[in-house]
Amino acid sequence: MKSRTLVVLVVAAFVAVTAGYAQSSARLMGNIPFEFRVGNTVLPAGAYDITPSATPRTLLVRSEDGKAAVVVLPNTAEKVQAPKDSKLVFNRYGNTYFLSEVWHEGISRGYQIPKSKSEREMAKNAARTELAYIHVTVR
Repeated sequence: MKSRTLVVLVVAAFVAVTAGYAQSSARLMGNIPFEFRVGNTVLPAGAYDITPSATPRTLLVRSEDGKAAVVVLPNTAEKVQAPKDSKLVFNRYGNTYFLSEVWHEGISRGYQIPKSKSEREMAKNAARTELAYIHVTVR
């Protein structure tokens, strides 16, 4: 009887995780009006696709013209209340922007991009960190 209960719990947990991943696997598209960094990669301003890959916990950030791309291994982020809009969050230090978070509308789990060594240095030397939000569309 205990093993049957355990199997039911494991299957229920798998279904819940799979459903959450499927919802957040939609491609996000948006225009980023400034040069930005993802990890150590500098990307120019322009139109971008942000796509979770088939491999869990991997994001592909790619310019729509295909000239710039980076794959990043984000951490999971969670909010108490799901955001109403899909958005990208950037940390700004002076004129330098770092992609920090990716959120899908209606889903309380998002992605948090780990800080690179250069971002940690800038954060340490900055008087404050400003946030910039770019609203994106789901496709």
